[in-house]
Amino acid sequence: MKENNYIEPHDKKDYISIKGATIDDKMFYNGSCFILISYWTFHDNMCINNTIRLVVNNDTIIHDEYGRRNSFCDLKINMIVDVDISVFMTMSIPPQAIAYRVIIQCN
Repeated sequence: MKENNYIEPHDKKDYISIKGATIDDKMFYNGSCFILISYWTFHDNMCINNTIRLVVNNDTIIHDEYGRRNSFCDLKINMIVDVDISVFMTMSIPPQAIAYRVIIQCN
């Protein structure tokens, strides 16, 4: 990141963008930070509720929708966020992926 609070785009070429996800849980485990998000997708006239556990690390860019920087401590349960995550996920339930960017929606 540069000075003056300008948020640079992440440099990841292959990522998944999820819009309007809800933070359902926030946790620390063995020195790592995680958020559990849920979001809805629509497929074959069905609504499907999806859940993913995201690893939030020092490389994760966290900011609000106006570009103001935030930290893991600013993330709260029930917040609405847009996220860019790794295309690579574990096959666990829920799946786990690395968060490249978390954008807090200020609605």
